[in-house]
Amino acid sequence: MKIGIALGGGGAKGLAHLGALRVLESAGVKIEIVTGTSAGALIGALFAAGKSPDEIEALARQWT
Repeated sequence: MKIGIALGGGGAKGLAHLGALRVLESAGVKIEIVTGTSAGALIGALFAAGKSPDEIEALARQWT
């Protein structure tokens, strides 16, 4: 069974997805499908490209 995640928009609130991704990673959940809209699409694309939630957060801090 493949596990997917859908990430929503919300501007800067989209960074809240990083907390969810951290919890899923720490629980050993392997996410194989990622989809998103707006900020969630950006977070999802970076995550799907192999960036960790910590790396994504560091990038976001550079952008703001």
